[in-house]
Amino acid sequence: MTTNKPSAVVLGSLLNDLLLGTAGADLIAGGYGNDAIFSGWGDDVVIGGAGGDLLVSGRGQDFLAGQWGNDALFGGPGDDVLTGGPGNDALFGGHGNDLLVGGTGQDILAGEDGNDALFGGANDDLLAGGAGNDFLAGEAGNDALFGGTGDDVLSGGWGNDFLAGEEGNDILDGGAGNDVLAGGDGNDLLLGGIGNDALFGGSGDDVLNGQAGNDALFGEDGNDVLAGELGDDFLAGGAGHDALFGGAGNDILAGEDGNDLLAGEDGNDGLFGGAGNDVLSGGWGDDVLVGEDGDDALGGDQGNDALFGGAGHDALFGGDGNDVLYGGADSDILFGEAGHDAFLFDTDSIASGPDIIGDFTAGEDVIVLSDVLDLGSFNPATESINDYIITAEIDGNTVIGVDADGAGTAAGMQLVAVLAGATGLGSGEDMVADGHIAIV
Repeated sequence: MTTNKPSAVVLGSLLNDLLLGTAGADLIAGGYGNDAIFSGWGDDVVIGGAGGDLLVSGRGQDFLAGQWGNDALFGGPGDDVLTGGPGNDALFGGHGNDLLVGGTGQDILAGEDGNDALFGGANDDLLAGGAGNDFLAGEAGNDALFGGTGDDVLSGGWGNDFLAGEEGNDILDGGAGNDVLAGGDGNDLLLGGIGNDALFGGSGDDVLNGQAGNDALFGEDGNDVLAGELGDDFLAGGAGHDALFGGAGNDILAGEDGNDLLAGEDGNDGLFGGAGNDVLSGGWGDDVLVGEDGDDALGGDQGNDALFGGAGHDALFGGDGNDVLYGGADSDILFGEAGHDAFLFDTDSIASGPDIIGDFTAGEDVIVLSDVLDLGSFNPATESINDYIITAEIDGNTVIGVDADGAGTAAGMQLVAVLAGATGLGSGEDMVADGHIAIV
C-alpha cells in the first residue's frame, strides 16, 4: 500500500456525501456528515470522519478508518486494515487476510474469508473469524468470540467472555474474568485463565486447563486431558478415555465413560470413576474415591481417605493415613497399607465371594461386620459370637466367614474375606475381643 503520493484526494463536506475513489491509490476523507465512501480499484486510504459512515473497500489493499460515529466498514478482496474508532461499529473483512480493530465502542467484527486478525478493543464486542486460520482478541469488555472454520486462536482478554472455537484445531484463552470456553470440533486447547471459568471441550481430543479460579471442565467427546490447577474445581471427562488432574484445591473429578485416569493431587478431593476400568489416585489430603462400574484401581495416597470400589473386581490401596476401604460388589483386593485402616463389609459386598485383604495388621486394622450380622436377638449369656463369625487358618492365611443370623444353616453362611499371610488371630470371639473385628 502506497499513500505518500495519492492519485486523487477526495474530501467530503459538512453534508451527507457520496464519495467515489478512482482506479489509482486515493486518499478519501468523509468530513462531518453521514457519508458513503467507495474506494475504487487502487490501494486506498479511507477516513470516515464525523458521523455514521459507510466505508466500502474496492479491489486494492485498503486502509479504512471509521473514526467518530457508528460506522460500517467492508473490506473487499484485498488484504485490508479496518479500524472502527470510538463509535459502535461493524467491520467486515471480506476476502483476503485482514486486520480489524474495533476501537472503544460496542463493535461487531467479522473476518469472513482469509486468515484474519480481529481486536475488539474496549467495551463489549462480537468477533467472528469466519473461514481461515484467524486470531481473535476480545481485549477489554465482556466479549463473544467465534472462531469459525480453520485453526483459530481466541483470546478473551479482560471481562467475562464467551469463546467458541467451532471447527478446526483451536486455542482458546479466556484471560481475566469469568469466562465460558467451547472448543467445538477438532483437537482444541482451552485455557481458563484468571477467574471462575467453564470449559467445554466438544468433539475431538482436547486439553482443558482451568488455571486460576474455581473452574468447571467438561471434556465431552474424545480422549481428553483436564487439569483444574488452582482453586476448587469440577472436572467431568465425558465420553472417551480421559485423564483428569485436580491440582490445588478441593476438587471433584468424574471420569464418566471410558477407561479414565483421575488424580486428585492437592486438597481434599472427591473422585468418581464412572463406567470403564479406571485408575484413581487421591494424592495429598483426605480424599473420597469411588470406582463405580468396571474393574478399577484406587489409591488413597497421603491422608485419611475413604475408598469405595463399586461394581467390578477392584483393587484398593489406602496408602498413608487412617483409611476406610469398601470393595463393593464382586470380589476385590484390599490393601490398607500404612496407618490404622478399616475394612467395611455388607451383604452386597460378600454376595459374590470373599475379598482378599493383602496386609491386615493386628493391632492397627479392623474388619467391620456390623452391616453383615443380624445380632438383634444375640444373647451373650447363652450364645457365642463364634456362632456368627467363623474363622479358619488355611495355607498360612486366615479365612473369615459369617453365619448372619447364627442359626447354623447353610443358607446363612457366607465367606467374607481372606487375610493373606495373617495367622494366629484366633476365633471370631477372639478377634472381636482383641479389636480385630467390629460388630457394632
